[in-house]
Amino acid sequence: MAARLAEGFLDLLFPPRCGVCGAYGSPFCSGCRALIEPPPPVTAPAQLAGVVAAGAHGGPLREAVLRLKFGARLSLAEPLGTLLAETLAAHRDDWQPDVVVPVPIHWTRQLRRGFNQSDLLAACAAKRLAIPIARLVVRTRPTPPQVGQSAAQRAVNVRGAFAVHGRIPYRRVLLVDDVYTTGATLVACATTLRAAGAERVNAVTVTAEPRGTVGV
Repeated sequence: MAARLAEGFLDLLFPPRCGVCGAYGSPFCSGCRALIEPPPPVTAPAQLAGVVAAGAHGGPLREAVLRLKFGARLSLAEPLGTLLAETLAAHRDDWQPDVVVPVPIHWTRQLRRGFNQSDLLAACAAKRLAIPIARLVVRTRPTPPQVGQSAAQRAVNVRGAFAVHGRIPYRRVLLVDDVYTTGATLVACATTLRAAGAERVNAVTVTAEPRGTVGV
């Protein structure tokens, strides 16, 4: 009770502001949320049973992802993770995930950045969906940023960059990442998970880019 009172008092003194436009009220305001564009069609690669995104990689949603990822606006993780949970609600009965797994970054990058944005998003989505989260996949080597690379280059960049230690006790896995561009990273993770015993791997991202474009 005391903690809640203290939190409420701090909110009065320092009300939350939108991490994108700066408006008072919430970390991702209703005005910015209203500008989210529907995601482009995403055709799931063979290694993935299905892929969905909360919105297109543009406007305030793109800005929110970038500010979380590169600007350390950690307050955006919860509203974006909530968007993921809401997006998944329409697919949950079909996908029936047993576990939520965030796409990992290499430990050296996480040490520099201080966090893994996909981990933060996955934790929030898993909590809202009441599905366990497990950090099953590790990145075994640092890879160059995917920005500016072609689809073929991206695939080569992450090939063999992930591992799962031993067999996993889950049949249906849900991968979480921030952006879907070519799907190379998700495919590499899904391939590793399936080799470790997963029967089906689905994926959800905050944004998706139009097919053939290269972004973050």
